[in-house]
Order: sequence, then structure tokens, then C-alpha cells
Amino acid sequence: MAAPKGRHVKVQPFSKEAGPCSPKGRSREYMETVVGNWSEEEVKRFMKREAVFSKEGFKDSERLAEQMLNRDRDPSDNRRLCFECTNLRGRTCLAQSVPPLRFILQRCDSFSLRGSK
Repeated sequence: MAAPKGRHVKVQPFSKEAGPCSPKGRSREYMETVVGNWSEEEVKRFMKREAVFSKEGFKDSERLAEQMLNRDRDPSDNRRLCFECTNLRGRTCLAQSVPPLRFILQRCDSFSLRGSK
């Protein structure tokens, strides 16, 4: 996927071999065997994110929620979603002059996490 002109975006592609994994309706044995050893907090965060992305109309919500879980586990991964940023107002970014890529993990010097002080 090409970035809009004038915007520098670094995107780490999703591994198709790994596939999306969803804890919805799964037993603990399934989660530990197939998905991996997710903590209760990670499962709750995944489910909350997946529901929000799905409500916003993002069709690959499970995959994105899993990518964010992997990002959260890696302290060196500083990619964020425009969707997480205080600069996003509707579908407009107050900090950039180009349309935001709301559901693509990327690095942005203007990022400011929603809900943080």
C-alpha cells in the first residue's frame, strides 16, 4: 500500500502464515495451545479493540487487534494508530496536512495518546 504523497509511513506487514487468532468463544486450552499464552488482560484488551475496530467499520478487526497485541509486547515497537491519537478529529488529523491512515500501524512524531495527560 502506497502512502499518500508527502507522508512517510513505515508499516510492518502482517504475516499470513501466522494468521489472525481470536479468543472469542475459545477455551483456555485453545488459547494456550493455538494462540499462545495470552494473559487475561491481553484477552480483554484484544476483545475490546476488536469490537471498537469492527464498530468503526474496519473489516480486518481481529488481525489489527492481534497486531496491536504484538506491538504492545515489544517495547521497541513505537508504531501507533491514528485512531489512538488525540490529534484525530473524526477523519481529520489536526497535526498533519494529509488524511490520516486511521487503522495502519505507523510512526508519527506528532502522536499523542488519547486518555494520557
